[in-house]
Amino acid sequence: MPHVHVCYGNHELIISIRTGTEIEGYLPNNKRKLALAHIRTHREQLLSMWERAVVGRNPGKL
Repeated sequence: MPHVHVCYGNHELIISIRTGTEIEGYLPNNKRKLALAHIRTHREQLLSMWERAVVGRNPGKL
């Protein structure tokens, strides 16, 4: 499942790229909202990066 790990301080939240569903973990509310907005804005780029990563290629930077 394509996902991202978002870290802030001692907190980490895993979020689905496709749906924005929070899979596991915790982020403070304001940081969680920023992360979800970032994923919505960059969803296609993140999915392309995921596809490159799962076949062992460098995903690049966003």
